[in-house]
Amino acid sequence: MAKIIKKSKELENKYNEKKNEGSGKAALIGALVLIVFLCTVAAFFFSSAVPLVFAGISLLLCVIVIAAGNPDNTSELEILESGIKGERETMRILSRLPDSYTVFLNVRYAENCEADSIVVGKTGVFIVETKNVNGEITGYADENEWSQRKVGRGGTTYGKYLKSPVKQVKRNIYHLSELFKKNGIRTYIEGVVFFSSPEADVAYIRSENNIPVFVYSNARGRDMLNYIVNSDEKLNEKSISKINKLISKL
Repeated sequence: MAKIIKKSKELENKYNEKKNEGSGKAALIGALVLIVFLCTVAAFFFSSAVPLVFAGISLLLCVIVIAAGNPDNTSELEILESGIKGERETMRILSRLPDSYTVFLNVRYAENCEADSIVVGKTGVFIVETKNVNGEITGYADENEWSQRKVGRGGTTYGKYLKSPVKQVKRNIYHLSELFKKNGIRTYIEGVVFFSSPEADVAYIRSENNIPVFVYSNARGRDMLNYIVNSDEKLNEKSISKINKLISKL
């Protein structure tokens, strides 16, 4: 089993932040509703308009809190949760690599540049970009955007675009290569894209010598593992140790 090192919990932190934000607003709305109810009851029993004034103010505050809420908060939570599930599934699969491999998760090494996974072993360095999306995905290697077609909860089919994961992993390779050069490390870095959802059907038009794309529904990640393990050996123990130490310090 490969050694797993998690460098960041950014997705989990963002998810918890959004979830707590929603819980806080729900608690506040609940408290205001309770005040409205109690004031209304008091006005009824004591025949006074004062409780009704407080009830009206509380009701107005309740409306303001609801109106000020982020309507996209639920969708943001769903996106973050999907990302976390994808990372965990990829980690589970990559952990099945041999003991000599190290897998670094969520590695930030340049401004606005974070690799989902970096695999280091005798067959080289691999950056794995994980996408946990559903539906029919179509993309060309050199395009900036890929199309996604899926069926919504109501049975309606709709489409949208997502940033090319191939372009993303190429960008990550460039920045990691620059970091390696600054630290006296000269080695080829390979990129891999992995669609971790069982409900993803991917049609990828790959050009020659381009980034390979693996889909969970095709081989449950076994093809990705075989690709990494069966690549030509590029690193000796000294080089592996140097690379692992550098990434561990990030």
